[in-house]
Amino acid sequence: MMVTILASITIVFFILCGILHLYWFLGGKTFLKNALPTRDDGSLVLSPSKFSVFIVACGFFFCALLLIAYIRIINITAYIPHPLIHYFVITLSIIMFIRAIGDFNYVGIFKKVKKTDFAFFDTTLYIPLCLVIGSILLSIFLLQSFSNPTKHL
Repeated sequence: MMVTILASITIVFFILCGILHLYWFLGGKTFLKNALPTRDDGSLVLSPSKFSVFIVACGFFFCALLLIAYIRIINITAYIPHPLIHYFVITLSIIMFIRAIGDFNYVGIFKKVKKTDFAFFDTTLYIPLCLVIGSILLSIFLLQSFSNPTKHL
């Protein structure tokens, strides 16, 4: 039951992130200014192509789909074995923690550039979200691992 609740929270997060990226792909601009890291002079560190924004949106939707399969709302084990999905959860948790740690320059806990609009949102929103989602995914992995340790081998 706890795994289902935690996974559901994370599924909603991934779907909302996917929708936001899809919105940006389709030309929307809201929240975009504060979603891209900038240098001290305000210039963008990266300028993602529309295709890369679409790929990120698809990635978020794929993560949501795998979590939906993980809690067995849908069955995709004919395509992806459940043990593989189980290890996907821990891999995704690690990715979220790495994002929170950052690149040591513009993104993450140890960023050097701290006086930009992006840095403010990174510190107050993105890093905490990554830490919470990473922790939830780690909890899901551990709860499932300890509830039936041989099930995922």
